[in-house]
Amino acid sequence: MKYEIEIPRTILQKSFVILLIAIGLAGLVLLGYKNSPLGLSGRPVLLSPHLAELTHYQHSALRWAGELQEIQVNLESLLENPPADLLAQDRQANGFVDQVSALQAEVDGTTVPPTLQVLHEGLQTAQKQTAQAAGDALTWISEPSADNHATALNALDAACAALARLDQDPWMQQP
Repeated sequence: MKYEIEIPRTILQKSFVILLIAIGLAGLVLLGYKNSPLGLSGRPVLLSPHLAELTHYQHSALRWAGELQEIQVNLESLLENPPADLLAQDRQANGFVDQVSALQAEVDGTTVPPTLQVLHEGLQTAQKQTAQAAGDALTWISEPSADNHATALNALDAACAALARLDQDPWMQQP
């Protein structure tokens, strides 16, 4: 005795569509989970437009501060252990000036949430002082004297101090 079960084609089509929708929703949930910022508990945080703007700017500020710190470390290395080759010194110093200029353009071109205006001003101050230190390093390279070297080191100290003050801002703590 053989039984044949016959399933209407419309039920199969509807079942297939429901399966595709379920897979699509699961994919979207997984994508959202992977790309959402994490809260203190390690769970994803739902973002309002304002919170998303604050979070985006905070992440950018942390990245910019890291770039400034890297430039400052490299400038300090150049000023304390300059390569013997003047062309290498010039290339390094000009690279730092270019990095600071690109960073300035990025910082200045970013929309600042009103809540983070003070943080933005601190970033601009640290960036300008780092640019000053890089410029003073170029002056020292083009006219190597003890006075120019001291000026460049003092400018670098001021830039490092500005970045240290910026790091004290509560918004600069890791989210």
